[in-house]
Amino acid sequence: MNEEEKYTIKDKIEALNLLLNKAVKIAFEVEERIPYYMNARTYAHKLRVMIENAAILSKNILSEMKENL
Repeated sequence: MNEEEKYTIKDKIEALNLLLNKAVKIAFEVEERIPYYMNARTYAHKLRVMIENAAILSKNILSEMKENL
């Protein structure tokens, strides 16, 4: 049996959601530590927003899957 076959799609999406939530927290911390006048702060903010949107999307997919089961 392949390693990936051990996990269902639901398990994989739950893991993705947890990972994205951790990434959002870290991105927020990084953004806060960069001085406002630096251009890097803008990119850190954009990265955090993208990660937040991915986390929201994975959470929505997971809840839709739970409703359909």
